[in-house]
Amino acid sequence: MACLPSSSHHAVQHQSSSIGELRGPTRRAPRLPELCPRNLLEQPSPSLQASESVSGRILWANLHLLFWLSLAPFATAWMGQNHLAPAPVSFYGFILLCAGIAYFILTRSLVAHHREDSQLAMSVGNDRKGRLSIAICTIAIPFAFVKTWAAYLCYVLVAVMWLLPDPRIEKAVHN
Repeated sequence: MACLPSSSHHAVQHQSSSIGELRGPTRRAPRLPELCPRNLLEQPSPSLQASESVSGRILWANLHLLFWLSLAPFATAWMGQNHLAPAPVSFYGFILLCAGIAYFILTRSLVAHHREDSQLAMSVGNDRKGRLSIAICTIAIPFAFVKTWAAYLCYVLVAVMWLLPDPRIEKAVHN
């Protein structure tokens, strides 16, 4: 896998945020919005590692999650190019919301594939962190049009929530 440079200070691009409006050189978006998608893309899912076997449904659910995560760099770049304007910030929230829903589908598919009393099912539990992430992103999307900073703060909260792995799933992986 090729490593690409993370800074874009060498290339100067001109982007227009609306018809007829041309802005200056692009500015790199803050790095914090990249934390959650980057962590999920670079590390294999602990839920999949704890799984004894997978089915076609689980593979499709995982592909669904990866699709939404692959759109995160585009949304992050759009936020940076438009200096955290409301539309790109809400779009970023939509991407996070869809990724959260896809993760929820993946975990439910894994639990349905295994026994209800399996170690994986018990470690996932009711997935409070996943449900809370979906709720926060749902609230943050309309906030982007009212108070952009509030929406951004919600996204930071979601990223911080997912920085630490779930100890229940980590315990299931190592056992």
